Amino acid sequence: MKCEICGINEARYVCISCKRNVCTSCYRPMLGLCTDCAPVAPLKEENVEELRSLVSNCVKEGDFVLTSGRKSNYYVDIKGLITQPAALQSLGRELSWRGVGYDGFAGVELGAVPLVVAASLYSGKPYVIIRKEKREHGVEKEHIGQVEGKRLCIIEDVTTTGETALRAAKVIRSNKGYVDRVVTVVDREEGAEEILKSNKLELVPLFRISDLKNG
Repeated sequence: MKCEICGINEARYVCISCKRNVCTSCYRPMLGLCTDCAPVAPLKEENVEELRSLVSNCVKEGDFVLTSGRKSNYYVDIKGLITQPAALQSLGRELSWRGVGYDGFAGVELGAVPLVVAASLYSGKPYVIIRKEKREHGVEKEHIGQVEGKRLCIIEDVTTTGETALRAAKVIRSNKGYVDRVVTVVDREEGAEEILKSNKLELVPLFRISDLKNG
């Protein structure tokens, strides 16, 4: 049976609302709805403010050494937040609609993996995991998932210098994929936007650290 929306792919699911038989691309597994009944859309303003409050609580004061090696008097602990299903679902929705027009999402292990999975489940699009380093065993790849010929949107939990996202973009491009956007939950506003722009990558933050600290 063919999908009753696109008419191309094999129907594997039934929408719980309209009861149509739909394919994987036309189905939102997290909601049990087809794309017509659950179009990808941003959260309502009150939900955005609730999410902003949750993310603001992730900003911890103290003395920290960041992944980049820089020292900082604060740390944004998004990894702790995304262990909570409700917060992860809201982030998945916010991230997924910023990937409209892309074939899928990509993120670097470990912090971005739950986020790309959430965006994938909400949008019905596949995802790619970029390894921190190339494996010397098994398939010996720098990534998991299909990259070649795909237009991917990179997802980050936090951006500081932008080096992690830039490396992900290089892996995608070197494997014949296309990427021009990085979506981050929080941008620390410490140079990521500039370095990514110089490498033809647009940085799209859900929140900037200045907004969280001033809010």
